[in-house]
Amino acid sequence: MKRILLMLAVLAGQTLPVCAQTLGYDETTDLGNGLSKVKSGDTYGIIDNNDNVVVSVEYQDIKFNEGKALLLKDDHIMGVVDTLGNVKSLSGDYTVHPDYPYIYDGYIVVTGKWWTKEKWGYIDEDEVPLRLRDRMKGAVWLVGNFPVLFDEARPFIGGYAAVYIKKTGWKYIDKNGKERYLPADPKQNASFCSSVYNGECIIVTDDGIKLYQENNEHRAVVKKVLSRSATGQKFIKEPAPARMVYEEGVLTLDSLMRVKKFNTGNDSIVFIETPRKTIEIIEEVVKPQPIDTLSLDDDIEIRLSSASLQADAKGSAFLRVTVKNTSYEKFEGIAVMLECNGVKRVWTGDLEGTAEVKVSMNIPARFSALAIKRDVNVTISYKDSTLKKTFAVTVHRYNPVRSR
Repeated sequence: MKRILLMLAVLAGQTLPVCAQTLGYDETTDLGNGLSKVKSGDTYGIIDNNDNVVVSVEYQDIKFNEGKALLLKDDHIMGVVDTLGNVKSLSGDYTVHPDYPYIYDGYIVVTGKWWTKEKWGYIDEDEVPLRLRDRMKGAVWLVGNFPVLFDEARPFIGGYAAVYIKKTGWKYIDKNGKERYLPADPKQNASFCSSVYNGECIIVTDDGIKLYQENNEHRAVVKKVLSRSATGQKFIKEPAPARMVYEEGVLTLDSLMRVKKFNTGNDSIVFIETPRKTIEIIEEVVKPQPIDTLSLDDDIEIRLSSASLQADAKGSAFLRVTVKNTSYEKFEGIAVMLECNGVKRVWTGDLEGTAEVKVSMNIPARFSALAIKRDVNVTISYKDSTLKKTFAVTVHRYNPVRSR
């Protein structure tokens, strides 16, 4: 019996360091609405303010667009999450286009395991496929509930998407599955089509490089001729920005393949203006600026919820730190970081006069002793100043209630 107890004690001593490993994350990004994106190694997830997992930390980088993000594993779409943390699970049968890993205008550019790779179609966030109203020569129609496939596809922008078929060149479709911006000569193939921007697009054919609009009959009509020929077409993706290069000029593109400008030698036509910095003209009489009299040492008060913590059945102990602004002025852009045994929790925001913020974290608490001591480091940053304080807490071991 003594031997068995001794072996159990040795095994407990060997496994204790594993249980005591912390659950700190490599990166934490505030998403708002009480949620944060976290990174652990090469995987990402989402937690709430109480460190509860909202999205499992097992996905590729979670990137939001239009208020939603795809949950990806090896580029397979496993689900969709919105900014409130609502998660919708998907089948994982579809793979997202590597250049467009977002939901654009309600649709996702995908390929799937049931068809040849490098063929692309569209699904919505409920995995409902986009089908065409009319047959399009060269497009692939699969039997069953699958999207129509193209040799290349770009995201929907403003209700339109550019698609490419090797036999017939570039075309446009809308979200109803109808072909749009119909060419005047159906037999003439487009070697390049930009994404539509403000109802206009660039189409390149043997007749040159031209800016088009759409008339009431859904036909493409020329708004401006940029060049009457297009020779030596070459696509350069990197270094950014991407460009379509011709002997006649260069089309500079953004990440969604919209044309930003067309350069010919020393001349250029700009289609999408780059936001410019506003230059403020200072008056000759400079008004005195108010002096920031706020001080972290004098105006910030830090309190622990308790210096005696109790571990729970999940092997963690809950701690809350209250940070109070004792002045009547607002701290703008103040940051609070809690750190204990490798686990970090960060809050950033504004703290109004006399207001307080409560920042919480869960401390790993799996150990064999009756209680352990831990140091909780609180770091508060405001502009160029930093306030650091360390609090000692006692964490008591979890003791389950045993039924008699």
